[in-house]
Amino acid sequence: MKALRSGLVSRVVSEQELKTETENVVNAILSKSKAVIALGKQFFYSQINQNLETAYNNGSRVMVENLCLTDGQEGINAFIAKRVPHWTHSTDRIE
Repeated sequence: MKALRSGLVSRVVSEQELKTETENVVNAILSKSKAVIALGKQFFYSQINQNLETAYNNGSRVMVENLCLTDGQEGINAFIAKRVPHWTHSTDRIE
C-alpha cells in the first residue's frame, strides 16, 4: 500500500487477481495505436536524463507530433463522436 500512496503503482490487487489484472492492463495497451504508443515510449526514454525544462519543452513538441499522426486525429475524432477508434497503426501524418 505504501507504493500506491507514493504513486509508484496505480493499483494493488491480491495474488488471486494478479493474472486477470495483468491481462486487463495488457489488453488496454493493445487496444491503443501502436504508432502513438511508440512515440510516447520513445519520448519517455529520451527525457529521463533531461532537466525538467528541457523535458517539458520536448514533451510539448511530442504532443503536437502526436496530434499530427493519422491515429492521433482518429483518437480525437473517436472521442468526440463517442465511438471506438479505428487505428491504422501507421506513422502517417495529416497534411
